Amino acid sequence: SMCDANGSNTSVYTEYTVFSTAGSYCAVPLNPVTTGIGSTSATLGWDAVSGGVLGYIVRYKKVSETFGSIEIDTVVNTSHTLTSLISGTAYHWQVKSMCDTANSSNTGFTVFTTLSGSRITEGDVSSSINLNIYPNPTRGVFNISFVSEEIDNFEITIIDSFGKFVLTEAKQEFVCEYTKQINLENNAKGIYFLEIETDEGIINKKLILQ
Repeated sequence: SMCDANGSNTSVYTEYTVFSTAGSYCAVPLNPVTTGIGSTSATLGWDAVSGGVLGYIVRYKKVSETFGSIEIDTVVNTSHTLTSLISGTAYHWQVKSMCDTANSSNTGFTVFTTLSGSRITEGDVSSSINLNIYPNPTRGVFNISFVSEEIDNFEITIIDSFGKFVLTEAKQEFVCEYTKQINLENNAKGIYFLEIETDEGIINKKLILQ
C-alpha cells in the first residue's frame, strides 16, 4: 500500500502469489485409475488436462522390472487399453501430459494385477467363468474377480459359517469382467463362503478370514 502522495510512506509487500501464463505450464494428469482388468488386458484412464495439451504419454511395466522401452507416445484420449499382458502378473503404470513447450512430470505409480486366467476348479457347476479370490486367506480386505464369457444372470453372496448373509449382489444379463473389493475387517475371524449362482447352477468357494 502507498499511504501518501509522494510514496515515502508504504507498507511491506504481500507474500508471493504464483501464476503461469497460458501455454507455459503443462499440468500432470489427475486421478489415474485402472479398469476392465482381465487376464491379458487392462484399461488405463485419467482426467483430461485442459489448456494446450497435445496428448499424453503412457508407460508401463511389470512391478518386478525396471522401465525399458515400453512407452506409448501421443495418446489423444484419456484412456488406453493394454493388451498382450501376462496373466496373474502385477504391473504398474504412469502417464504425463504433452504440451507445446514441454511435457509434465509423470503421475505416481498406479498398480494393478491381471487375473490368473485359471478356470474354475473341477466340480464347479459353471465352466463359462473364470473365478479369482485374492488374497485368500485374508486379514479382511480381498478381491473377487471373474470373467463371464457368455451372457448370464449372477447372484453373488457371502455367507458366514452360521449361515448369516454378509453381502448380496445381483448382476442381470452380465457379460465381460467383474471385479469388486470387499472389506470384512469388522467381521469375526473364521470361515466364510462365497456363492455365485448362475443360470447353470451354483459355484461355492471357501474364504478364510484370519
